[in-house]
Amino acid sequence: MKGFIIYQTYKVINNHAFVYLYGRLENGKSFLTINGYKPYFYIKEVDLPTALKLEKFDYEKTNLKDFQGNKVTKIILQIPKQVPELRELFKSVGIEFYEADIRFPMRFLMDKNIKGSLNIEGSFDVEDTVDRIYKEPELTPTEFKPELKVISLDIETSSDGKKLYSIALYSKDYQKVLLVSKKELKNILTFKDESSLLNAFVNEIKTFDPDIITGWNVLNFDLKYLSEKFKKHKIEFSISKDLSKPKFKFSDNFFKASTVDIVGRQVLDAIDLLKSSFIKMQDYKLSTVASKVLGKSKLIGELNKGLEIDRLFKESPENLAEYNLNDSILVYQIIEKTGILDLTIKRSTLTGMELNKVSSSIASLDSLYIREANQKGIVCPTSKFEERTERIKGGYVMDSIPGIYEFIINLDFKSLYPTIMMTFNIDPASFVENPETTKNLVKSPNDAYFKNQEGILPTILKKIFNEREIATKNKDNLTKQALKILLVSFFGVMASPNCRFYNLKIANAITHFARFIIQLTAKKIEEKGLRVIYQDTDSAYVISNKKSLEEAEKQGEELKDYVNDFFKDYIKKEYNRESHLEFEFEKVFIK
Repeated sequence: MKGFIIYQTYKVINNHAFVYLYGRLENGKSFLTINGYKPYFYIKEVDLPTALKLEKFDYEKTNLKDFQGNKVTKIILQIPKQVPELRELFKSVGIEFYEADIRFPMRFLMDKNIKGSLNIEGSFDVEDTVDRIYKEPELTPTEFKPELKVISLDIETSSDGKKLYSIALYSKDYQKVLLVSKKELKNILTFKDESSLLNAFVNEIKTFDPDIITGWNVLNFDLKYLSEKFKKHKIEFSISKDLSKPKFKFSDNFFKASTVDIVGRQVLDAIDLLKSSFIKMQDYKLSTVASKVLGKSKLIGELNKGLEIDRLFKESPENLAEYNLNDSILVYQIIEKTGILDLTIKRSTLTGMELNKVSSSIASLDSLYIREANQKGIVCPTSKFEERTERIKGGYVMDSIPGIYEFIINLDFKSLYPTIMMTFNIDPASFVENPETTKNLVKSPNDAYFKNQEGILPTILKKIFNEREIATKNKDNLTKQALKILLVSFFGVMASPNCRFYNLKIANAITHFARFIIQLTAKKIEEKGLRVIYQDTDSAYVISNKKSLEEAEKQGEELKDYVNDFFKDYIKKEYNRESHLEFEFEKVFIK
């Protein structure tokens, strides 16, 4: 049976760790898998009898090595909380350790090479809140696009924030408005007080059983407000799969987002989905986005909105319910129309990240890189924050040559930074600190050295490029967009001190090669008697000497082939490498 993982965690029972994976099956039923597993990490191979005197633990000899070629030993523990304890012990005596910061459920999924979608084989039990509970099933990776249950949530309160008026819930073939009112109203569930409404809300969530809870600023407003109300009325806010209370971490810090942990479900704010999908808006008010995306508007304008909601609650609760429901419908329809949830699911299946973490570039790189490295017999360093001592050098920008020109040819390099990484094997595992100890190296313009072989990051990038070609061929724009977002993220993370592969020499090698390539491109074009009037990071603008648009366009195609052929020969001759650079003719600008 195929399924998709919504939520991952672990539990310790009788001093033994179990991975818990919650998700949705292809037949629409919810599932939970419980798999016993032991946490582990690696240390540089040392005198193990000496290490055993420090702390008793299980270990295995391995054939794995670190980036420098040192052999490593696998350290095996019983439960996840022992990892940081032993890690600190090794640190105190100078024993180097690797991959000691990977979350326990993620380690399990990496070892199984599961990225969101999985195949489940085994017997199962049934429980009230979960349709199928598998204990120690056989889990294997698969490709599967899930149909997730999404519910859009919106609340209305008094203008002073003291009273909860109503809660609207909307999904496919489902809509409910829960309202505090002593009257019976058509198509509206009414309750005599807030306590009754809150209890009914919990029952609605349990009954509908959504995978995704969404809304507009749903975490920092709606759920935060509701959590305070549940606390005030001393009611259990038990909307998780295991009936536990949500664990909130609210943040006012611009650089740190608020989070919520609801076992078996994910909260995905529609505003965050838009931003992480790189959909830009004039502003991110619901009224603005609904107008732009749907051509629809809210039923109450921004002017004196609070007072109007107060009035409707007292005088026309039916209209307040309609307004409340309409807001939840707008959010749901925006998600459907833009495809941002489908894009998020696709990014999850490509990287192996949970739905609420797909926008984390560093974690996405970790997930892909560590899997590939382990398959190649290599372990990765443990993350450690380093102070940034200098800034990365940016791309080249040429001062433009102003003028009025008949025809200007615009050409640029497609995905310049990723193709540079593939072409010159720019890769953390291939980086050589001391070039005197290694032969057959690629030297970058900033004097960084890399082994002239097939590195881990270039291998990952080639797979992504191949998948993008297949997506293009199949006219699969969703996959193309997900792959594009993934490609552009890899360069920046290596320049971040939060990344386990942080190395300014490596990051600068990419930008220095980019500057070298774009400037050499201009030189080769000008050798043909043409004039380059502007260049930026990956583009060149050339004055055509032709007399018509058709001739200028033909000249653009010829320049594209000329530059690509040049770099193919040049890189083979100078670096003994295959060029992955792709110079493209974009268009001709006319006067």
